Amino acid sequence: MELYFHFNPLLNKKPMKLDENGNIVPLSDELTAISHAIRNRRRLLKLNQDDLAELAGISQRYLYSIETGQANPSLETLIKIIDVLGLRIEIKLKSAK
Repeated sequence: MELYFHFNPLLNKKPMKLDENGNIVPLSDELTAISHAIRNRRRLLKLNQDDLAELAGISQRYLYSIETGQANPSLETLIKIIDVLGLRIEIKLKSAK
């Protein structure tokens, strides 16, 4: 089980989580970017969280967790959200060095 949380935004703007050893570590840059993109697009479209959650078929609480980086949504959930927002997911695979 992973626990996610935020520090005071004035001190640290990057979402953090506890890893399996109890160490505080930042969320991946990719998850942070997705969270910010969803929140920014929702605000641009002047949707509140309740409206977007209802249109995407998820709870407002879960949407809040996604937007704040506290949840790691499935690809299916992301597709529902980005479809409502008029966004698209582009996946690029890179070989490990």
